[in-house]
Amino acid sequence: MARDLAANLPRLEEVTRKYTRALHDSTLPWPIVDAAGSQVCIARSPTLMWLGDGNVAGFEGLGEREGCCPMNCCHVYNYVQTVARLFPELERNVRRLDLEHQQNVDGG
Repeated sequence: MARDLAANLPRLEEVTRKYTRALHDSTLPWPIVDAAGSQVCIARSPTLMWLGDGNVAGFEGLGEREGCCPMNCCHVYNYVQTVARLFPELERNVRRLDLEHQQNVDGG
């Protein structure tokens, strides 16, 4: 992980600065910018996890010992439109996994 960071640091710094400028140089009112910026952190929190097979899973809540509504608790992610707009492939993966596995009566 540290090697990967070192190898990609210039590119990561560049895209981070672009994101920050795009967000803070916006003509949107500050409350909207603040709301959008604060919700994107969900993508980099323990709430979401990328599995070895490439799928994305998420939880509602992260308690000290456990969360609730394991895996793709999509009714919670409906309010995280910032993540859906910035990372549409992540959103599609969450919804596809929910539809194919969690709402499938046959279990997959």
